[in-house]
Amino acid sequence: MGARHDADLSHRQSAHGKGLKLGQRLCYLNGMLHFFYGVPRLVFLTAPLSYLFFGAHVIEAAASTIAIFALPHMMHASITNSRMQRSFRHSFWAEVYESVLASYITAPTLLAVINPKLGKFNVTAKGGQIAKDYFDWSISRPYLFLLLLNLLGFIAGVVHIGMNWHVRSEVQTTALNLCWTVYNMLILGASVAAASERRQVRTTHRVSMTMPVMLKFPTGRTLACETIDYSEGGVGVKLPNGIQVPMHERVTVSLFRGDEEYAFPATVGFSEPGRVGLRFLQLTREQEYDFVKTTFARADAWTGWSEGRLADTPLRGLSHVLLVGTRGIAGLFEHLYSDLRSGMSKSPVDANKLTTKDQ
Repeated sequence: MGARHDADLSHRQSAHGKGLKLGQRLCYLNGMLHFFYGVPRLVFLTAPLSYLFFGAHVIEAAASTIAIFALPHMMHASITNSRMQRSFRHSFWAEVYESVLASYITAPTLLAVINPKLGKFNVTAKGGQIAKDYFDWSISRPYLFLLLLNLLGFIAGVVHIGMNWHVRSEVQTTALNLCWTVYNMLILGASVAAASERRQVRTTHRVSMTMPVMLKFPTGRTLACETIDYSEGGVGVKLPNGIQVPMHERVTVSLFRGDEEYAFPATVGFSEPGRVGLRFLQLTREQEYDFVKTTFARADAWTGWSEGRLADTPLRGLSHVLLVGTRGIAGLFEHLYSDLRSGMSKSPVDANKLTTKDQ
């Protein structure tokens, strides 16, 4: 009873901010300020346009001065972050992440400052299948708008250089803003690439892991095997000696946690020599809990997550982001052409149906 009272008291103190140390307060403040990244990100994506469209300087200084002071700081920050996080994060991808969410998170966070009840957002749906590749035009509207603005700004900048090529300061300032705009366009291109949905045949994602598993067949036969991967819906199993199991055969899958064995009913959904994919039948709540306990909740479940992962370097991260951004812009035009073509091909069919019906 006393422990519960202490826990409740601690919770109330945390909720009201009482009794927190300075370090704890700074941690909470950092966590709250993190969600305001949408505002500076949108400013960064549109700042050079103020000069390219209206001639308004974002920073009142010569282009060479800005380059001398800003570029070394940016390089130093990128190298330092990469050195600290190279085993866990890749350089410049945080900018893509922020660009993807900035248009959607800015309004809720600003409204939450006025009234916490106003700042709401929908949690991303998990799982599901995608029948075919498609481009989500609806969710990509903010990126497309910003991409179009930057493209128009780039064109305006090129025209401005052509008209003022003899004024050195104008050319330098415009060139600096053009480089900034090109970078923004490629970041937005990578954001647009996130709206390109690929065919997804699996309802749940699989986690690759090797661990012992026992298969028990209705005939009484048992096979000692190893898992290839697992998900909430089933497991992939490597069979010994190239054995093949018939499709749709029912088996009992036994997984182990220490000396404890947990059995789950399953059926064969995929089969080839030496490999089988097992789909779980309807599991009880207790069996679902046991499956999570023997897979996702294992102490060694995520120890090999970084195997085969290259350590980050800023140049590699930058080149990868720029490559994805270029492909994203190219893919945008491909999807646009494909959707327009499919829309045009449907129109004659509808017209023929209408003509036949009228006759």
